[in-house]
Amino acid sequence: MNSFATSFAAKARIWRTRAVLALVAGTCAASLAQAQSDDWTKYIRDQLSADPAVREAAAKNMRNAMDAALQEDVATVRKHVASIAPAFKDENEQTRLAAAGVCYLLAQLREDSVEAIAPSIPALLSLTRDKSDQVRAAAFRSLGFLRPKPPPEVIAAMRGFVCDPDSTARGMAMLAIARSFAKRSDDEKLLKELLSDPQPLIRKSAVEAVGVAMSPGYVHGAHDPDAGMIEILRQRLSDPDTAVIRSAIRTIDEIGPPAISAEDDLRKIVDANVDRELSQAAAAAIRRITAPPPKR
Repeated sequence: MNSFATSFAAKARIWRTRAVLALVAGTCAASLAQAQSDDWTKYIRDQLSADPAVREAAAKNMRNAMDAALQEDVATVRKHVASIAPAFKDENEQTRLAAAGVCYLLAQLREDSVEAIAPSIPALLSLTRDKSDQVRAAAFRSLGFLRPKPPPEVIAAMRGFVCDPDSTARGMAMLAIARSFAKRSDDEKLLKELLSDPQPLIRKSAVEAVGVAMSPGYVHGAHDPDAGMIEILRQRLSDPDTAVIRSAIRTIDEIGPPAISAEDDLRKIVDANVDRELSQAAAAAIRRITAPPPKR
């Protein structure tokens, strides 16, 4: 199945679920130290040890260590993160992947992750050009999910990947840009350019990134949808490519009542009934955006 066949919002759920499951099961390559330790690099390497006992001990300590990292003040976590600097440049691909994995988990689970993993942001940016697709993907996800928002230097770097042939690189680049959209007019301009790109897959990916950035529940610290964002999505409801229209409908459905201004455009799709699947999806989206607020 083409990677674009799955909505970007669904991918975000999958990535978060995998991260949490990895943390619980101890299978994530990102091994952490016991709470009182400063040397995370050692424990990353222990997780990759050929000795089963060493690996088991590292996995056993991982959950407690992550719990501690989530509770510690930002300055302490920054020291931990700074200690893994050598791992980002390690010749072993799995070690680099583990280092990026540590940052990914923190990016997902700490509300101040942009501050907490600040020492590793330059290294993560470097890993976006790693020879390993897995390492690149982990780096992109760490950067794309920084909370509360990716910093300007990340956004600037991500712009170079919006047309990347790799779907993860492209998607996370667009997600980072979409999440910074509301306060940056230049990012709004770039998003509009991507949403009118000659390539349907680029337009579709941009629509999905907008949806993730605007929809509650997918990305911590997501923007409340504004009129400008909804207007961008409405324009894609008349896109010449069916897949782009489908993504726009899905995104509007996910946003819910704040996207009420798209109702007339959705009704046109229902009334035209050119594509049964699209018509059904549009009808479902109308029900969603016109639903009355829940009673309290």
